[in-house]
Formats: sequence, C-alpha cells, structure tokens
Amino acid sequence: MVDHRPRAVVFMVNGLGDHLMMLPVVRALSHAFRGRIVLAALPVAQIVFAGVAIERFVPLRLSPTRGARAIDVDDAVANIGSADILVSLNRTCDDGVLRLAERIGAGITAGLFPEFTIHVPFDQQIHSTDLAFTIARRFDDSLELETFSAAPAVGADAGRYGREFAQLFPPGVQTLIVHADTSRDKEWRAEHLQQALDDFLSTRADFVSVVLGVRDVGLQPGATGRILSAVGVPLDISLALVAQGTAFLGVDSAMLHAADLCRLPSVALFGPGDSRQFGCRFCRHEHIAAPSMAQIAVASVLQALDRVVPRA
Repeated sequence: MVDHRPRAVVFMVNGLGDHLMMLPVVRALSHAFRGRIVLAALPVAQIVFAGVAIERFVPLRLSPTRGARAIDVDDAVANIGSADILVSLNRTCDDGVLRLAERIGAGITAGLFPEFTIHVPFDQQIHSTDLAFTIARRFDDSLELETFSAAPAVGADAGRYGREFAQLFPPGVQTLIVHADTSRDKEWRAEHLQQALDDFLSTRADFVSVVLGVRDVGLQPGATGRILSAVGVPLDISLALVAQGTAFLGVDSAMLHAADLCRLPSVALFGPGDSRQFGCRFCRHEHIAAPSMAQIAVASVLQALDRVVPRA
C-alpha cells in the first residue's frame, strides 16, 4: 500500500546550542507529520534529537569551497531523495537550502525568510525557540510549545552514567552545573568564575559544583575542594549530567539550553549575546547582561544565585 502522507525534510545547519533550542520544534514537526520526516542536519544532531520519531537521519556534509555552514548540496540530495516539503530551521538563508529544496522536489518550503513559500517573519524580539515554533504551527495550529519541551533524551548508557555519578554524593548533596567555555567574547573571566564558585560553595555546604564543557578554562577545585571537572566528557553524558543537576550557572552556550529544558533553576551570563533570543525559556532563571563579559560583577552573580537557588 502506497503511503500518500506528505514527507517533510527538516533542515538545519547551526551550532550545538541552536540545535538544543530547536529540540521542541523538531518534536512538534515530527508530531505534525506523524514521524514522516527526514532530519537533515550536522552529525551532532543525532545526539541532540535522540528519541524523536523520524523516518531517517541524513548527516549533512559541509562544502569546503562555499564558505562556513554551506552544505554539499549534491551529497545531501543523494542521501535525501525526494520530499514534498522542506522546513528550514536556520536563522540564515543561502542558496544552498533553496537549491536543495528544488532538487528534492519540495513544492512547499517553510522558514524565516521571504524566499520560502511559508514565511514566518524573522522577529529578533522574541526567543529563538518561540520564533521557530511558529513555523511548526503553520502545519498544525493545535501544537503547544510546552507539550514538546521535555529534557533531551539520552541513551541507556549515558543515562546510567548520569545516575551513577549523582549517587557518588551523600544524600542531600545538591549539584550546581557550570558551563564556562564558549566563544572567547562570550566567556566570563575564569578568575571571576572561580571566585563566584568559591564564595557560593563556602556558604552552601549542601552543594558541589560540576563543570562541563569541551575546553578547560583553568578552574581549580577551590578552597572547598568541591569544584569538580567533567570537561571533555561526550555530549550525551554531559546531557545526562545536566539532567541530574539541581541548578545551573553558565554563559551563553549549549548547556544553558540543556539546563533550561531540564528545568534547572539557572543564572545565565550574557555579554555580546541577546538574552531575549538565546536565554532561558522554560526554567526559573535570572539573566545577567552587560555590554561586555568583563563588566559582570561577582557580587551580582552571587546575588542572582541566592535568588534562583533559595537556601533551605
């Protein structure tokens, strides 16, 4: 029997944090198309979107000759085949995605730019997740964002690792998840973060801090010895550790969005980034924003932590 339901390609080529912000949107599109979607994205998406019902995942290759984030259209077409609809979740529009849509025969395209047949205006005054979710609602206006905003799914091995890690601490000990590394202009000075963690932990004997990321910024165990490093662990394990956390402190980066989806009370630090578009969306939180990260004071961060993570 031939299945005449439309097949959609969900396309995105962006950073890890953007993938996490799009997780509720991809879930909603999967629901709208009853799982009949091909997810075409960078290889990291296979971890971020684990557990989402899709027909197939197509890892996109970047073209070495066409600039940053430009895809190898020939390779993408060969792996996707044909589709009725292409939904772009990118916050940019280049000729690559338009050529891809044409070559796979997508009669309907959707995205944030006038080049798409279904055009959701690019509004930089609202959160990136809300903006992209508007695209999903064009296919099913009954969709509600909160329904699809659960924590990222992780595999059984990563989930077990996260639970076993949490069980290393005595009963009653809580975990402050920290993410410190991102692009240099969005990082808080390591000595300021060190001082903030030392001061927080010195008055909160019920907490340990677990630092995640891909690059060591030089944090030390501190006077309390309770600043622990999990820098460099695989992404799925990082996501599992976030899910076991109590609260979050970090910069504008991927684990911020994971913590948000896990509903960890969060303090997020913003310099060049826009907290309206890229900050917390679902959890109890405070954003501390300044023209540059160097202008964020340790005292402000400690006060925000006390408000977001009340003392017992």
